[in-house]
Amino acid sequence: MRMDVLLPAIAFTTVPVIVYSGPILSLTVGFAPGGTSSIAAQIIAEAFPKIAGYTVIVENKPGAGGEIAARWVRGMKSRAFLFMSSTSTLQAPPGPDLVPVALVARFDYVIVSRPETAATLDAYVRASRDNRLLQNFATAGSKSIAHLIGAKLFRDADAQGVHIPFKSSREAVDAILKGVVGIAIVPEPDVVGRTDIAEIARTGRDIDIGGWLGVFASSATTLEEMRDVSRLLREASLASVKKFRALGLQSVWADGTALGALHRSDYERLLPVLNSLDLAQ
Repeated sequence: MRMDVLLPAIAFTTVPVIVYSGPILSLTVGFAPGGTSSIAAQIIAEAFPKIAGYTVIVENKPGAGGEIAARWVRGMKSRAFLFMSSTSTLQAPPGPDLVPVALVARFDYVIVSRPETAATLDAYVRASRDNRLLQNFATAGSKSIAHLIGAKLFRDADAQGVHIPFKSSREAVDAILKGVVGIAIVPEPDVVGRTDIAEIARTGRDIDIGGWLGVFASSATTLEEMRDVSRLLREASLASVKKFRALGLQSVWADGTALGALHRSDYERLLPVLNSLDLAQ
């Protein structure tokens, strides 16, 4: 007796095997891929193997203005580092469980709008008094530095301002073109090369807050590891000057002590402002 057995079709796929050579280091970013922090972290990561044979894995853990990434790094045992933007200062306050390693770059915050809307920030604020759309401002997250800049701007001008948060700077800027908001407040690198918007204010001109990018480590990381990574970050930062400049970043380097002082200074200076604007809760 013949029996025909029908076998189910099986699709075979190959799974790529990634082989890393040398020490592996995790660099965690608190924002989605494509933003200033993520691109800068990738640039630094690419420079590491050329310097010391390190393999650097960039992991994006967006959410809560960078606090989720900070919490993740705090819980790791070693070789886990946080690539933090000053945008997250108020979500990741200074503390013993997040150790500063090195400052690698600075950037300006900018306020952008449609080219035809206003040539200056003063002109924009005046126009907003009779235009509800212009009272809406966008940023890449609530309780961020950009949110603080916008809220303080309208309060100081005794004008009405409505914050509309988005998940990324790109979405915040695109909201201008879609007619949802009048302005977006973002790090300058997030709008480099865009010709469909115009800058009406920046750090040093109507904005008194500048931005920075730094690397922090879990408190479980050994002192030797932090010193080693700090030295390599200095070399990687120097090797990345041209790429950083093209992105709109100012390549700098300072050790963990200087970064810690900068982080604490920003936090202590800006937290009272945040509280005065009723943004803390």
